Amino acid sequence: MTRLDSSRVEVVVTADDGDGDLVEHYRRVFHKEETKEIRLFGLLGDDMFSIEGEARQSILVRVIPGRGNDLVEDRSTVGKGPKKTHVYARDAGDSVTIGPEVLRKNIPFDDAYTYQRTAFAYNTYLPVFYGFYTGDNGFLAGGNITFTRHNYNKPDFSAQHTLTALFSTLGNVFFGYRATLRHVVGQWDLTLATEASRRRRFNYFFGLGNETTFDETLLRIDYYTLRYTSVFAEVGLRREFWKRSSFSGAFRLTANSKQSETDNIFDDLDLPDRFGLVPLRIGELIWTLDMDLRDGSFIPQQGMRIFVQGKAAALLNETGTYSSTRAMVEWHGTARPF
Repeated sequence: MTRLDSSRVEVVVTADDGDGDLVEHYRRVFHKEETKEIRLFGLLGDDMFSIEGEARQSILVRVIPGRGNDLVEDRSTVGKGPKKTHVYARDAGDSVTIGPEVLRKNIPFDDAYTYQRTAFAYNTYLPVFYGFYTGDNGFLAGGNITFTRHNYNKPDFSAQHTLTALFSTLGNVFFGYRATLRHVVGQWDLTLATEASRRRRFNYFFGLGNETTFDETLLRIDYYTLRYTSVFAEVGLRREFWKRSSFSGAFRLTANSKQSETDNIFDDLDLPDRFGLVPLRIGELIWTLDMDLRDGSFIPQQGMRIFVQGKAAALLNETGTYSSTRAMVEWHGTARPF
């Protein structure tokens, strides 16, 4: 392989014909404006990769020798930008000549060291729009869009970002953002999330004491409905293991406004500042264990799933703590009558 001027790269593939002569099988010149990167796979056997030439700018080249006693020699130089030759060689018999452009990669992702014919994927975005009706919020319309980015060094994807927006005819507004960044700390993914919601329904409140009266007509016009505005931000780590199983931990900060006191039961009640009627600031530690041993996540036929999630929280502007744990077990089996 030769790095040429004008940001071009020439790749020539040859093989020994058995008599000591080299037979050319492939030759092509790649242009930087058309090619993001070049991947050279050695597959099986003892292969030699030779890279030379000088250029001011050039294309990123990934060299994956594969199995065998392989030789990688890079004598090329590129005047601008980071190192342009990434070498994925970990076999004891591999020999790598470290030139000025060589960056030897050592990542905990086995598929990066072997040829995977279907591994390449384009960056994508997926918009989804929807609408529905609920008795509490009226007609709602919104959607989300998910951006998925891929990188050779990361399994499945390198980053995934989802933006969500939702609006209702009764004034409810919701915005959300979630992201997963793959293998940021070893094999742990970094997770990020933030949400903001206005007129969020929390619960129903019918008054204090046994003398409370209930009017179904008032229920239908949200007289008993408690609503508040909420914002939270979350950061965490997630590790996948066994098929689709995972363990994650996250820290969440939540800011809730006081309950709305207009056009509802609070207009007619003289209540002191009770818990929930004043703004709340909450810090939460959340951990989740999801052991998914099913044969598929969509309409599974066999297997088991065990899901456990725990929360420990503290009120930051009040005195108090609380915790909760929830668990779920699924078992799937298929009966064949004959």
